[in-house]
Amino acid sequence: MSVLIALIILLFNSCLGESEKYVIGISQCSQDEWREKQNAEMEQESRFYPNLELKVLSAKDDNERQIRDIQQLIDQKVNLLIVSPNEGKAITPIVEKAYDAGIPIIVIDRKVMSDKYTAFIGADNIQIGEAMGEYIQSLGNEPLRLFEVCGLEGSTSAQERTQGLYNVIGRLNHIERMGSIDASWRMEDAEYKMDSVFNLHPDINFIVAQNDRMAIGAFRAARRHRLEKGIRFIGVDALTNKDFGVDQVMQGNMAATFIYPTGGDVVIQTAMHILNREPFERDVTLSSAQVDVTNARIMMLQDALVKQSSERMNQLSEQLDSFLQQRNVQNILVASFIVIILNFAAL
Repeated sequence: MSVLIALIILLFNSCLGESEKYVIGISQCSQDEWREKQNAEMEQESRFYPNLELKVLSAKDDNERQIRDIQQLIDQKVNLLIVSPNEGKAITPIVEKAYDAGIPIIVIDRKVMSDKYTAFIGADNIQIGEAMGEYIQSLGNEPLRLFEVCGLEGSTSAQERTQGLYNVIGRLNHIERMGSIDASWRMEDAEYKMDSVFNLHPDINFIVAQNDRMAIGAFRAARRHRLEKGIRFIGVDALTNKDFGVDQVMQGNMAATFIYPTGGDVVIQTAMHILNREPFERDVTLSSAQVDVTNARIMMLQDALVKQSSERMNQLSEQLDSFLQQRNVQNILVASFIVIILNFAAL
């Protein structure tokens, strides 16, 4: 009889479709609107994999904190690590340590100074910088006194966007470089530092910011100096939230922004290919595009439709989770009842 009971329990467990559980650790370098969107995409994509758990940590722009975060995830023996390095040079050794310990590594957005990673997923930041330069070039030979508001100096995305920009405009004689600042990707830092810059250079008429948040900060400083109407601002990210990049273009505060894709769904799909030992691309380049007054409204409408679809999918997923939980409870009750009957019959 005990053998029969064991067989029933074994059959019950197999009906539940138990599969290997995976834990993915995510070390984000920062915490802002762009990261929130990326995290939400990863969380939503993970719903397609019931055997997957995500652990998300944010270093909040602190190298030492990110090193501790990654070490914590290593100690927890996660199955795979997703890392967006705050500064490539500082974070490389701990990423190499994880890789050498046998943990697959997906580097996203920013790069490390090593080839010890399993996959890289992100946009081509040199190409984005070149696209910004081509936009400036398309304006003709109008004399421009250009100032650059850069992201964190040690991040590869900031370095590459500057490189790409000057690949194009470095040869244009009608552009005068008025200088640059490191605003660490923050709106507040850009606003504070540009306030001082405008005291020294009130004749700046073009600002290239390496993300939209810094472009908005620079615009606010210019408005305080009553200079904003004589300056064109461009940025990167093209988020569609109220008062963010695309909305700023529609309001006329920014001339253009460039899409910096988050790609959270692609990141999780690649992670599962790696964990399931399926073929995957080691280097995935996400596409960018220019957003200006000609297409900003279309992008806002498209994004609104995507958000509606995502919300609906989340609702359906929650309903499905509830249904499966109820079914599992029912199955457990049925199995328990069968065991009780068998035990009673054996008396």
